[in-house]
Amino acid sequence: MALAHLARRGDLVCSQIADANGILVVINCMRIVQHPTVLAQACRTLSTLSLLPQNRQQIANRKGINILVRLLAASQLSPIPGDHFLSAEFNGMQVNESIQEAALAAFTNLTNSSEPNRQLVAELGGIEHIVSCILFARHGGPVRNAAQAIANVAYGSHFSVARCIMARADVAICSAIGATDFLDEDRLLEAAYRALANMALDEAAQTGLASGDAMTWCVRGLQKCGYVHVLRAAAHATAAIAYKSRANKAQFAQLGALAACVRVVSEFGCGSLAHTRHYLSAVHATSLAACTLLSFSPNHLVFEDCYGIEMYTTLCETTEHLEILNVGAMVLASVAPTASGRWEAQAEGRTLHFEKTAGLRALVRCEKWVFSNSSSPHWLHQAISALQMSPIQLDEVQAAHQSSSGKLSAHDLELFPQEYLFEEVLALTTLDHIVTNSPDLRNLAFRLY
Repeated sequence: MALAHLARRGDLVCSQIADANGILVVINCMRIVQHPTVLAQACRTLSTLSLLPQNRQQIANRKGINILVRLLAASQLSPIPGDHFLSAEFNGMQVNESIQEAALAAFTNLTNSSEPNRQLVAELGGIEHIVSCILFARHGGPVRNAAQAIANVAYGSHFSVARCIMARADVAICSAIGATDFLDEDRLLEAAYRALANMALDEAAQTGLASGDAMTWCVRGLQKCGYVHVLRAAAHATAAIAYKSRANKAQFAQLGALAACVRVVSEFGCGSLAHTRHYLSAVHATSLAACTLLSFSPNHLVFEDCYGIEMYTTLCETTEHLEILNVGAMVLASVAPTASGRWEAQAEGRTLHFEKTAGLRALVRCEKWVFSNSSSPHWLHQAISALQMSPIQLDEVQAAHQSSSGKLSAHDLELFPQEYLFEEVLALTTLDHIVTNSPDLRNLAFRLY
């Protein structure tokens, strides 16, 4: 307990504890001692020491990750086939949820910014045991920490993501979201949505997530939550699952994701400067989700029906936050008609819905404010140019377009890198405190100080 408290005093103290061979002492203690309270404190100490990046590999080299996997294996109600040997070292020992919560926090910190540790956790079967903790834990603490551990293990690792999908981590996480109070357990929800986002790393993982309930719960989070960090994580999960996947974009639109995005912008993106500043990250992430959903052109009509163009036009015309103006213009550019679309409407005598709004003015405002000292990005320049073309210019562009058929439509392109949607987390362990009336301990403390 004392080491855990000392390690929280900063990187220098963490480094000094490691230099004094403290990591080996803690790990040896975990091998020898079987008392649950001592093991929980040892796990908290490892979790706190691993906040320092250079300590993470040292803990792994000392077999700290192996010990943590064995601890979780010993706590399983239904042991995973083939893993019976892992828990032999802790045979007959009761691993309570306090140990689970602390061990899972250690997993989270050990796998932060450490690809070798992610690989090691996956190879040792740690993912399966983490998933079991999500399914069988009775309290929110272990479930939250398990979701954070999955988020870090999956971050940027195709191998680990494949193991997570095989272990049905998405099913366990969706089950946890479904059992959670959306108005209360915000940190658990944030961790769960962050895990879903980080697991949507490639096409195979996106397909696996779409086959379950992940998309439904992402939309539910955007519809029901009011916490900034939960909205941000749910929006990132939505965008990550939909990124470059036409089938998932169409399914999200059917589930009401675009209407949910408009709801977030309407409630939290407009208003006083203090109000909008508080929800800045949530509105930004939600707009990224809307942007990727709108890169699939059949979703444009759904966006029009929920007054999304009007909402984002108002946002771009009134916001004083440049990052929101930028991402809001990105959404408008995604749904803005192309030169070819305007030419077709002109030929048929139709007026496009976008042209009835102040969308062009909003895009021009973004160009003048955000990119006043630099050149505009291609997507913004292209959208403004298409909207400002005269009928004669539209005819010329259409003729050129027909001669170069087969090129990818601008609306099939994503306007931001996928890496924007992924994020690692650190677990700050809650430490215990001792209160005593013993004069001997008080005198000892006095002498120590």
